[in-house]
Amino acid sequence: MIKCTDLPTLECKNNFSARSQPLSVRELINKECEKGFLSGPYKIPPFNYYRVSPLGLAVGKYSGKKRLILDLSAPHDDDDNCSINDLISKEDCSMTYVRIDDAIKVIRKLGRFSLCSKFDIEAAFKQLGIRKDQWHLFCIKWCKEYFFFNRLAFGCRSSPIIFDNLSRAICWIATNIYKIEYIFHLLDDFLTIDKPDSCAERTMALMTTLFKRLNIPLAKHKVVGPCTVIEYLGIILDTEKMETRLPLDKTSRISEFIKKFLNRQSCTKRELLQLLGHLNFAMRVIIPGRSFVSYLISLSTTVKDLKDKIYLTDECRTDLRFWYSFFARAVQDTCTFSGQSTSQVPASLTSNVALKSTVSDLWRHVLSTRTSQTYKVGYRAYTAFLANNGVVWLGKPMPPISEDILIYFVAHCYKNLRLLHTTIKLYLCGIRFYYIQSNCDHPFDYTNESTLLRLNMIMRAVKRIQGEHNSKPRLPITFQVLGRICNSLRAGVFSTFTDCMLETACTVAFFGFLRCGEFTVSKHFDSTVNLSVTDVEILDSYAILHLKTSKTDPFRKGVSIQLHKSDHTICPFSAVQKYIAIRKGREASFCFSDPLFVKENGNALDRDFFIRSLRHVLDICGYNSSLYNGHSFRIGASTSAGSVNIQDHLIKTLGRWTSDSYCRYIRISNDTIRKAQKSLTLSKNT
Repeated sequence: MIKCTDLPTLECKNNFSARSQPLSVRELINKECEKGFLSGPYKIPPFNYYRVSPLGLAVGKYSGKKRLILDLSAPHDDDDNCSINDLISKEDCSMTYVRIDDAIKVIRKLGRFSLCSKFDIEAAFKQLGIRKDQWHLFCIKWCKEYFFFNRLAFGCRSSPIIFDNLSRAICWIATNIYKIEYIFHLLDDFLTIDKPDSCAERTMALMTTLFKRLNIPLAKHKVVGPCTVIEYLGIILDTEKMETRLPLDKTSRISEFIKKFLNRQSCTKRELLQLLGHLNFAMRVIIPGRSFVSYLISLSTTVKDLKDKIYLTDECRTDLRFWYSFFARAVQDTCTFSGQSTSQVPASLTSNVALKSTVSDLWRHVLSTRTSQTYKVGYRAYTAFLANNGVVWLGKPMPPISEDILIYFVAHCYKNLRLLHTTIKLYLCGIRFYYIQSNCDHPFDYTNESTLLRLNMIMRAVKRIQGEHNSKPRLPITFQVLGRICNSLRAGVFSTFTDCMLETACTVAFFGFLRCGEFTVSKHFDSTVNLSVTDVEILDSYAILHLKTSKTDPFRKGVSIQLHKSDHTICPFSAVQKYIAIRKGREASFCFSDPLFVKENGNALDRDFFIRSLRHVLDICGYNSSLYNGHSFRIGASTSAGSVNIQDHLIKTLGRWTSDSYCRYIRISNDTIRKAQKSLTLSKNT
């Protein structure tokens, strides 16, 4: 699967994991040579051209087993030399792995006391050879001696897919030749399932014969069955109790891991990702836990380096306490086969890392951050309401739900939590979202008008009692208002630098149709998300502002916004040009990775400071500042564009709208309505 085999000679240095344990490496190399998997040693390589890749030593985290790894992704960050893995197509090597739900589905079908058997191939990858014309690409060097792999190597991108083809062929033979009806495999692990009243020993004998005829050795200590309790893919399948559960050692290990985190104030990103890996595995069985990882995932993205420190927030501790309670109340929490299916839940998808990452990323971006937080609060309120009223759902994917339960929950929100109708409605939407995400049955069905009629009537009663809750109007900062703001700042309101910075921020926000969160920070500056100086490119007659992320850009592709000369005293290009010049003049250590907009003390411009300063200037200008907020610039730009008859498609382009939602941003004044009605009298009958 390697595209090109004609590579120049290159020798890479062995990894530290190998260099730090020379005796173990030498022992493993000798064993590989004895078994015929590795050719050598040679004082001089037996090839005219060859590639020596770094040798590494992988140690099992819990088993302690050591294994040689060939780093075929080296050299790293070398523009002149590509790695062996670079020459292998990722698309050709993409795989779909078996799911634990596939086995569960068959057990449900066959019924209680189904008989399971497990087989494992010994030295799996070593059963397949490497083409002779590619041997020179799989060389290693140890103690001034050369070796080369003649069998599939760990660390090669194509090894899993090549070996999987062998496993699939074995399954095909077992199914079509030996008539073994239910067989699954994950690389070198095979599982067969037989009916309770069938002769499962015959299946064991047939599988053993099959491997023997193919001259493929089995790891005898890993051959198990036939039995009704078996561990597969790290999950215990119990066909007698008709349940799945985590093995006791994994349960205890994860529980202790969580307990340690609860007693800590901070951790490294590496440690947090390790915890998330444990929880992701546990979610295959502990279904309710899927609702309590979002804060941990969000926190893991706040720093880049694996060694960076992360401070654990109260929200994270709350999630971890829920997880700890799941393990504490049921050491081997179960998910019954007769319960709701988990086959379409992201956490129980295949172990294809790329696919799982993509699905998880998509689920995280289904909702905006604010909506996601609101939905989570609503779902937690629902689970707390049930728990406080003695409802238990351990061992089930999701809490019980029905129209009657939801009616009582609405009454609880109205009477005890004193929530508004709009908030209760959002909570119900959040509950519905979590049930959809978990692929569990729920009473919400918006395609049927007769669905939840009683609940809708109760909600209508809450709305009638509370009355219409009218939110405070947000007035637009039109071009005329922007002009008065800029003139006030030029006359002097704060310090010279702050006035210039605020004028630039306001002008850029208006002409760029920006949301407040796109040019300010909420708490801490993050150069990967927030605007930096390097995000501004000043050309001859216009500037380019690059937004790395925004509300309508969930995958952070980024968007470039042009700020042209306006031939007016209020000009975004001139404002940016002047502001950058002042920044360079006043900051000795001026850096392009610094925040674009900064306060007098050098800290990034935060939302609270900007809103306070803006409202102070609006008060000076004689406006009611309480009717304006950070979104007023985007609303004002849309309103100004509409008032001067800029075409609809241009307004959508300027504001980066993909739908007609921009229409609700345009404010229509009473005078405009008066003129429109007057123009009706000028129409002529035809």
